[in-house]
Amino acid sequence: MNRVSPSHRVTPDEIVRRIRAKTTVETLPKKPGYHIADIPRGTFGEPSKIIEEAREFADAINQGVTLMALQELSDLLGAIHGYLARHHPSLTIIDLIDMAAMTERAFKNGHRD
Repeated sequence: MNRVSPSHRVTPDEIVRRIRAKTTVETLPKKPGYHIADIPRGTFGEPSKIIEEAREFADAINQGVTLMALQELSDLLGAIHGYLARHHPSLTIIDLIDMAAMTERAFKNGHRD
């Protein structure tokens, strides 16, 4: 578990100040919803849904909202799962994780042969 040192703790007053600073009418985007960027909707089980979720992740990063970015990563995993189920039903996300580990190993060793 990550522990915050006492010198890095934020007081309740500081939390309220930060919330108010981020949520004034002037700082809120003019668009409704979570995202500021125009993001076309994808179709679940298709590459377009993976692209949508990746764009939403990028928008959350650009907005500086870490929790929303992590939520979008979760949605991205769901979109990948849906794609695999529709187009490659014999494969799972575990297969992709295994392949990523092999790729990481190859890069660390300097050999992709």
